[in-house]
Amino acid sequence: MTDLSALAADLPVSTEPVHRIVVVAEPNELAHHLQAWEQLVEQAAEPNAFYEPWALLPALRHLRGGQAVRVLLFFRDSERTVLDGILPLFGRSYGRLLACLHTYRHRYCFSAEPLLRRGRESEVAHSFVAWLRQFRYPLLSLRGLDAEGAWLRELRPALQRCGLRFLPAAPVQRALLPLEGGLEAFLERTPAKKRKEYRRLRERLAGLGDLQVDVLRPGARDLQSWLDAFVALELKGWKGREGTALGSRPECRRFFEETARSAHERGLLVMMRMSLDGKPLAMLCDLLAPPGRYAFKTAYDEDYSRFAPGVLLEIENATLSFQDPRGVEWLDSCAAPDNALLNRLYPGRRSLSDLTICPQGLAWAGLMASSGLKRLRQRWRLEEAGRTA
Repeated sequence: MTDLSALAADLPVSTEPVHRIVVVAEPNELAHHLQAWEQLVEQAAEPNAFYEPWALLPALRHLRGGQAVRVLLFFRDSERTVLDGILPLFGRSYGRLLACLHTYRHRYCFSAEPLLRRGRESEVAHSFVAWLRQFRYPLLSLRGLDAEGAWLRELRPALQRCGLRFLPAAPVQRALLPLEGGLEAFLERTPAKKRKEYRRLRERLAGLGDLQVDVLRPGARDLQSWLDAFVALELKGWKGREGTALGSRPECRRFFEETARSAHERGLLVMMRMSLDGKPLAMLCDLLAPPGRYAFKTAYDEDYSRFAPGVLLEIENATLSFQDPRGVEWLDSCAAPDNALLNRLYPGRRSLSDLTICPQGLAWAGLMASSGLKRLRQRWRLEEAGRTA
């Protein structure tokens, strides 16, 4: 089956359905379920800021391009008032022979964990697997999932019970700052030599003029000036040169500003700025989804890179995170797994894993062959590297 438009209907998922799955294709239609969605966020087993209404709707409006995005809504009642889960997917066809579903992740989405109502995780997983069996997609690729989260914990046994084959990928880890240990423990984990180096850099920077660190206050009316300054600072750096900055594409800037405004209205936006004589040297933008906080975007002035203003601001941000009164328990760096700086600065780790599901036997055989070939190529590269070393 390659035509995803056939999914946009109400679908019973099994002979004894736990949920009625509604598949929504358009942001305006999805907004009709806003009340149930907001209630789900309040009762979610695990947070995901990027799938909350104020972040996902702007992404669907501005970033999906030509992708056939489908958002699965798991309703427990026929009146569609009790929502137990929300899972965004998109379809991709590879010629005429294969159609795959993938978790929906745009370039600014750093978590693909579905929103699941606390206590209903297993039921949602069962309903999802029954839905998969009904439509029999050759492949489903779930990427960037919390390897220790509720979704994978419940989905794997549900797949096994129904006889659906799946292939997990080896997890990767990215830096995470747990806040339960307190500020003193965080500072003590930073080597004394590094703390001395950071103090020296800050003192040298302060010697050049009036060095200030400002925080955007909840409800502040100058949000737009903060957003404009951030976009301009990011455009000035390497992301601007490579065309990947928010300001490089109008649709990316529209997404950023709409998401930031919506988060600010809800008290879920954190922005910080380090400036010298009123000139921004480094800025960051975090998104709150208590008990979590996500390091969404950062930018710094490369003309001052010898003073590491981005690092200094990260330290300020980590320090203030311990004083946040909004029930935050951890700060996700949202960084690449090989980010040496944040791996050194943040002692915790979040394990992320991919899961490929093959409801059809032929797709499984192809996946096994592809996986075996990949491992063989990796072995050849290692042997070749050993011969030339």
